Amino acid sequence: MYQIKFLKTPTISLTTPIKTKSKPASTTQSKNTSYNSAYNLSTTLTITNDLGERWFYGHTTLLLEIRLHMNNEVMKVNSKSSYKIIKTAECEWDAGLMAVNVSCPLKTSELPLGKGYITVFVKVKDLTGVIDELNYEDENISNQVFVKETVREKLSYFNIAKDHDKLTSYENKFTDLVFLNTISDFMKIPAKISEFPMRCDRKALRLINDPQISSEYVILYEELSGTIARHLWDAGIFLNLLPISTILDYTGFKASDKLDILELGTGIGLGGIRLAQVFPKAKILVTDLDDAKVICEDNIKLNDTNKADRVRFRELDWESPVKTLYQSWDLILVTDCIYNPLYYDWLINVMKVEALAKTKVLFLHKFREPVSECEFFPKVREWFELEKQWWWRLNDGILVHVGLYSKKT
Repeated sequence: MYQIKFLKTPTISLTTPIKTKSKPASTTQSKNTSYNSAYNLSTTLTITNDLGERWFYGHTTLLLEIRLHMNNEVMKVNSKSSYKIIKTAECEWDAGLMAVNVSCPLKTSELPLGKGYITVFVKVKDLTGVIDELNYEDENISNQVFVKETVREKLSYFNIAKDHDKLTSYENKFTDLVFLNTISDFMKIPAKISEFPMRCDRKALRLINDPQISSEYVILYEELSGTIARHLWDAGIFLNLLPISTILDYTGFKASDKLDILELGTGIGLGGIRLAQVFPKAKILVTDLDDAKVICEDNIKLNDTNKADRVRFRELDWESPVKTLYQSWDLILVTDCIYNPLYYDWLINVMKVEALAKTKVLFLHKFREPVSECEFFPKVREWFELEKQWWWRLNDGILVHVGLYSKKT
């Protein structure tokens, strides 16, 4: 799974004006000098994994759509009725690149002064034949067998879960590579030439869904820079791409259940917002450090999940003395929270305090450093029973563990 990202915010600058002369309206008027101004949009793009330390190693073509909107309604940013494509551009991405610069000229007629907003949408033009050259697989090998053998190897080395044959299923999710599109934030078109250049905020918009699965989607702000808490992580995206029926079947709950749900380490809020779609009658508390508060609350409001305070944010520092947030959680969600071994004991301590015998813990993790990350599982199994688990292998060679746990009594 790869993400297309803006390394530099899209900027529209005024290029050298072209001087033209207009004919006088009458013989008593002097000649007027006007400027047929031209513009240039520039940005820098990359294709990386969620944390930005691994680049896509392969060839593809990126397609940019420069869109003109009459208003800045975020939830309609990708609705075809809300924008007009004023220009498209393409750039080639090749194996070994870490970034690519893009420049696109715009005419005066394409950028009406003082009228509307501009966004830049970027996607892979065509997935046909696109492969990750570092993780290319023989199509003749059964996906199921490949995943199973890959997982068995790790299980044998690190003893992630005992009795895995009885508890485990293996899947190969996404037979094609997954590239997460990106959309720049709205840029208001200046009313005067003197107000150029125009830039978007240091945020991008992410529209997360799989149209083959569901028409529902989550739309999020993501910072282009800043701490890792304000970025999208793959396990949360993976949860969002699972069908609602799959999540219901796996957790054992019904969509109509009035659940109390806690999310630990929410980041920008994707997991909690997704569960608000799955369980429309649930009350959800999402937690993280204080630096995630603003963007997370913005995303909650953006997705209308804050109606009647159904989804709320609360600061929670695992290192601080733990006081219970609530007495009766039905479900605790933990996604991509074991990337740092220093946090393992603190995370497990929070889980112990918050979980009751009835509480289900839905745990999703994308493996980055298996040797260190696998140390978490024996620790958590001292206090929590593994009810079942899935192993999913994404087509970039990454393994995702989905486990359902309950507290030992």
